[in-house]
Amino acid sequence: MNHTASFIPARRMLASRCKQRKITWTLANTAAVVIGALGALAAHSIFLGGEHITASSTAAAQSRLDSIITEQTTQAQQLRLINARLQSHADATQHPDWSVLLGYISRIGAQSIALESFVLIPGETRGTYNVTLAGQAVSQNAVTEFVLGLERSGVFHEAGLMRSSRGNEQMYLFDIECRIGQPVASDPAKKGAN
Repeated sequence: MNHTASFIPARRMLASRCKQRKITWTLANTAAVVIGALGALAAHSIFLGGEHITASSTAAAQSRLDSIITEQTTQAQQLRLINARLQSHADATQHPDWSVLLGYISRIGAQSIALESFVLIPGETRGTYNVTLAGQAVSQNAVTEFVLGLERSGVFHEAGLMRSSRGNEQMYLFDIECRIGQPVASDPAKKGAN
């Protein structure tokens, strides 16, 4: 630190300091104006260039979205067609193999009866079926044994002889109705009345 006396008049010192401050502030203001101008130019180019890029990228994105929607619509139509085909295939193939039942029934009376008709109709409740059998037997006893065999088989919860009559050449004709599935629960009040 200098403790010597200054011989420069105070007014000159103040004028020199004021001049230095003016130069400093002028340089700072000029730098701020230049930086502001550069920032404005950069912002102008970014925003104007960004609008052009944004418009073209928006159009491209809309085009891609339209093609994706079209592709999804086409795929949904193809999926509906495939589902319809699968359902048709399931309807045609996914059902019980009734030939097994027919073979089982024919084995019950294999030596004494000949089946001529086997009719299977869905019952009134889901999972139940009505079966009508028609055929010929060598005797009335053979018809009765056949009906009892059907009842004892465990396949039918009900088997009843609807008609039995003598046919040609010592043969007996019969019609039998059977029911597959759970029996319809009867009303307990009706049982009590009987």
